Amino acid sequence: MDLARDYITAMTSTDWDSMAPFLADDVAYQDLTMEFFERPPIDLRGRDAVVGFFKEGGEASGTDEVRTTIRDAFQAGPALFLDTETFVRASGEYWGINQPFMEVTLRQVMVLRIKDGKITHHYDVVDFGTAMQHVEEMQRRYPLDG
Repeated sequence: MDLARDYITAMTSTDWDSMAPFLADDVAYQDLTMEFFERPPIDLRGRDAVVGFFKEGGEASGTDEVRTTIRDAFQAGPALFLDTETFVRASGEYWGINQPFMEVTLRQVMVLRIKDGKITHHYDVVDFGTAMQHVEEMQRRYPLDG
């Protein structure tokens, strides 16, 4: 559990050099819930691809702050199941909101497979529907063209 906490801290602090050592060279990252945005599911392999995905996504959206709280967790063999809540503050303009920042809290389940002290598989399931309801309300209240 300590490894998972430290990994999440490195990831959410956007300290990419600190995040990378937690991952196995051939780590897999998957997020099928990206289909919510009519995008293909994410299916990445390799430490550089995974770190690069999180780095590029944060930079593109103007992410300013991320904090993840582990609400509950349990271990089943090499898999650690985490019920988490993640607060994100990002550029309002990126999300079509006429405010400096957009803030949203995402519920997610994160599954980490750990072997020999390294994360070999990171699988996310995110409740984007509830988060996007909040974003859409902010877009109505603060339209970019308003």
